[in-house]
Amino acid sequence: MKKIALFLILFIVNFSFAKDIVEELQKKFSEIKGFQADITQKTYQSGFSSPDIFYGKVLAVKPDKIKIEYIKPYKQIIYLNGTKVALYSVEENQAVITSTDNSVLITEVLEMIIKNKPIKSTFNALETKETNDTYKISLKPKNNTEVKKLELTIDKSNLSLTKLSAQDTDNNIIEIEFEKFKYLSNPVNINFNFPKNVKILNN
Repeated sequence: MKKIALFLILFIVNFSFAKDIVEELQKKFSEIKGFQADITQKTYQSGFSSPDIFYGKVLAVKPDKIKIEYIKPYKQIIYLNGTKVALYSVEENQAVITSTDNSVLITEVLEMIIKNKPIKSTFNALETKETNDTYKISLKPKNNTEVKKLELTIDKSNLSLTKLSAQDTDNNIIEIEFEKFKYLSNPVNINFNFPKNVKILNN
């Protein structure tokens, strides 16, 4: 009985800590105008030890614009504007335009930041781990049955996002590391126009 009681106490304390950090992070998101960063994305397919690695940069501004520009190994742009998402392949000169309802996981997370979506309305906070320099917050999406767990790594000094990882029900893992992460205190314009003769597909 004592062991059970101790387990419950530890669980309650840990969950309360997670809740406090989530609320602090939510407050930070409400204060900023957007953010920018360089990104390294690693995609681990289930059953394979070596990941596919992509390099690029992201710029996101309130209330509803996100531009992710992949530079290597090939050039691709993901542009979100309101309710529409465009995925443009530079090499193929082809674009797919779809609804944000079909957006990829990374845009859903970034939207959470710039649209001031309450974190607790989208995710359940599972636990928070603390290191000397970071908080690691484990979240479970409420409405996305394909994602088992999402983990955010937050810098303690300024609450900037340093890493995002997600695992789906097939045990595929996506990790995104952020470098030169900067919250924006002033609004920035994001515009993206397709080049001439681009082939556009609507989905």
